[in-house]
Order: sequence, then structure tokens, then C-alpha cells
Amino acid sequence: DVLQRPAFWEERVDDGHLRTPVGLLDLPSEQRTAPLELDFAGATGNVAIGGAPQTGKSTMLRSMLIGLCRDHSPDAVRIYGVDLGGGGLTSLEALPHVGGVASSLDRERVRQTIRHVRGLVEEREEVFRRLAVASAAGVRARRARGELTEPLPDVFLVVDGAGVLRRDFEGLDEELERVAAAGLGYGIHLIVTATRWGEMRPALRDQLGSRLELRLNDPLDSEIGRKRQE
Repeated sequence: DVLQRPAFWEERVDDGHLRTPVGLLDLPSEQRTAPLELDFAGATGNVAIGGAPQTGKSTMLRSMLIGLCRDHSPDAVRIYGVDLGGGGLTSLEALPHVGGVASSLDRERVRQTIRHVRGLVEEREEVFRRLAVASAAGVRARRARGELTEPLPDVFLVVDGAGVLRRDFEGLDEELERVAAAGLGYGIHLIVTATRWGEMRPALRDQLGSRLELRLNDPLDSEIGRKRQE
């Protein structure tokens, strides 16, 4: 019975890495394809997905998160979601890795979710000092060796709809900026989607080291180049 099988991450050795596939690279000159992976463990650990409405942003986001949950235990990955799009994140709430998903229908829960993760950044600073670890990489290595009495998972704050957040929730985009600026060193990540790059504050955009671009309504908005976007 498939329901009685162990989860994939239960059979996987924790190696301290934090990668997940998000697609396939076509390499015609080598006559092969290869996985397109994101590595959340370094400077590229904050992610933005840009694309016009109905181009697959929420689907890509959901696939990315499922990949993380498939390959990493709840002790290694923890997810908090803010779904201001089409409801694509709510289907993930049953996963043991997900601490909760707030939607636009519950405005106070949206604020609480973002401020909770913002508070975790400050808490981690104290915990890292107490454990005498200098970086999130050090925590991952000690967790992989079974040396931690508390798991200290990598935390992902996921916002599907950065433009809606900026328009309808005053001040919360500044909270995202603080999470993105200070969080990576403590294993706290930000993943956001936007229908165009201009929906995000420049200071926030500068903190997002991984950017995935789908089709945009205006090719001039592209970060990879107008001709490629066309």
C-alpha cells in the first residue's frame, strides 16, 4: 500500500545540502537534458519567480516546495506560506513541513505569518550565539551529524503575489525586505512571485539571488533581455 511506504526523505541520508530541481535544461550541443537545480544553501537562497498572470508561477512555486519537502525532512525544512494568488499553496498545508498557509481572506493571519518569520531571524541570532555556530552552513553540518538537540530547520517564507502584498498590506513589503536581507545567514529564506519585476521594491529585488522568469506581458520588463523574452 503506497500509504504505508516511508516518505522519500525518511530513506535519504541528510548530507547537509539544500538543493531541489525546478526544471530541465536542454543541452542540444551535448544531445542531452540535465536537471535545473536551485541551491538554497548560499547567496542564491532567496528566490523570485516573475511572470504574467496564468503563465505558471504558482505551479512552479508549488513544484519547488514539493521538491524540497520530498528530499528533506521536517527537521531540515519548514515552510510558512502567504497565498495571495489563486490558492495554489493551500493544497500543501497537509505536508508535515508546512507550518501554515495564510490567504488574503484572513488579513491578520497574513500579517502574523510574515511577522512570525521576521521574529525568527532575531531568535536565530541568539540561538547561533548560544550554540557557538557562525553560519547556517554550520548548523546544517551539525544537524546532518546528529549533533543538535534542536533541529533548527531552514525556514522558507513563501509569498505568492508580491504585488498584491505591496498594494493591500501597508508596510509588509518592508518586512519581507528585512527577512531577505538578514535571514540567509541564519537559514531563513524568502521565495516570492510577481507578475512583473517592478511590483517589488528595488531594495527587496536586490536581495533575491535566484530569479526565474516566465513569459511577461511586456518584454521590456524582462531581466534576461527583451529579445529572449519576445
